[in-house]
Amino acid sequence: MFLVLLVGSLAGGGPAVSPPAPARDGEAAEQKRLDLPQLVGKPVGEVLRRARVEYGKHAVADEPPGIARAVQGRTGDGHEIWVYVARGSLPFNEKRDWTLAQLAKLPVSGVAVKEGGKWRVAGEVIPRFHVNRE
Repeated sequence: MFLVLLVGSLAGGGPAVSPPAPARDGEAAEQKRLDLPQLVGKPVGEVLRRARVEYGKHAVADEPPGIARAVQGRTGDGHEIWVYVARGSLPFNEKRDWTLAQLAKLPVSGVAVKEGGKWRVAGEVIPRFHVNRE
């Protein structure tokens, strides 16, 4: 069973990660395509900033229930993104009330981005959630 919990107001005490940075002079408004293999191993908070995932517009996915596995959201360009952490990175949480502060410094074990109806993945993800159907 796979469940997703919305995070945001649960984080308490303000944002755990910075809000998306505005485009710099000379940068196209359209974000460059993310280099997914380069994101594996980086801290979750850094990947969320690079992908411009808006604070409060994401969810924590757990699989199985009580085991946090991914932060799910939308990139600054509107693409669905899942940023995974290794299973067991956080202790079992019966209440399933994780905060971004708990996840922000954990290393990313995998990333999945859906662009143009197709998934691109790198690292360790839950494959059945990111199947490209022909």
